[in-house]
Amino acid sequence: MATIGFGCSMFKDVTEKHKETVFILIAILLFSVGLAVFSIDAFQIILSAIDRAYDIVELEPPEFKVLVWNFDEARGELEFKVGINEVGNKELSHIMDFGILIIMKNPDGVSSISVKPYKSDELTKEDYEIRIDFEKLIGEKATIIPSPASWAGADHLYYIDYPPNVKGGGYLVRVNKREAFVNGSIRFFDWEPEKYYIIIWAVDEYGNAKWICLHVASEPWVGDPASVTTTNEAQAVDPERDGVNYFYVLNDVFYVPYTRIDYGEFVRGFVIILPYSCNFSFGEVTVCSPGTRWGVFILRFEELFKYGRARAGGVVIYFFVDRTYILDGFLMDVVFFACLVCVVAMLGIYRRR
Repeated sequence: MATIGFGCSMFKDVTEKHKETVFILIAILLFSVGLAVFSIDAFQIILSAIDRAYDIVELEPPEFKVLVWNFDEARGELEFKVGINEVGNKELSHIMDFGILIIMKNPDGVSSISVKPYKSDELTKEDYEIRIDFEKLIGEKATIIPSPASWAGADHLYYIDYPPNVKGGGYLVRVNKREAFVNGSIRFFDWEPEKYYIIIWAVDEYGNAKWICLHVASEPWVGDPASVTTTNEAQAVDPERDGVNYFYVLNDVFYVPYTRIDYGEFVRGFVIILPYSCNFSFGEVTVCSPGTRWGVFILRFEELFKYGRARAGGVVIYFFVDRTYILDGFLMDVVFFACLVCVVAMLGIYRRR
């Protein structure tokens, strides 16, 4: 019993001796918890402000219309003109960039290419890129005929010289902020059916893009493959880890609105690739099919996800947003101020002692 009493006495002495340290550590802990909660609350306010900023945008990509398409099969010679029109009605509903790709089916080629608008996003000042997948458009890898051309801020002539197979050129012209066109006269010396394709792409100032795939033949429309698909990553947790998780369900598979590119990096943007017969619609907006295999890219998917769902022909796409916070709103403020009061009270008690 004497030993136990001596031990208790020592414990009491140690406790009294180190009470200053204990009070300080508890105060620091409570202050840290309060600061963390306050930071999360502030971050939510920032997100809310960003959400309000997104209300000024629109999500309709430019439209395409094939104005001229004359193909001489005997000579393998194509003359064409494709018109591009902006359809949005907001302040920055302008065609920002557009371009042309000519590809040749090749099982040993590449599966995709990233096209990069010539300037940064107007609102965030950040660069982005749009991944165009050849296999999902024509069902096979492809060789890109040098050199792909984009408008890049100025009307200009482009040349194609890929001896001995392809030679020609044309113009990329923005008539005004809402109208543009791509034309050309190109000869394919080794032409055969389902070998060569032309891809026209365009993006507006809000980061809404569309691309169409045209078959170099008398009839340019590409029918197969017929499925609705995407190049977005198949997973349920987006890579930003910023407290808000965006994902969607397409054909019973979870996807995030990010695409994995070279070196394992991700680029943001919702992507949907559609058959010639499918429109893409959400809310009261309908993005009409150009009558061929085509794709859509939406940089500001946060605004798209507010609709909850979209339709691609008969396929329904379900959008989900998870706020990955433990506390929310009023409760978060209560916890922060409770921690602050505890810190002040403990310091007051310590000083009185």
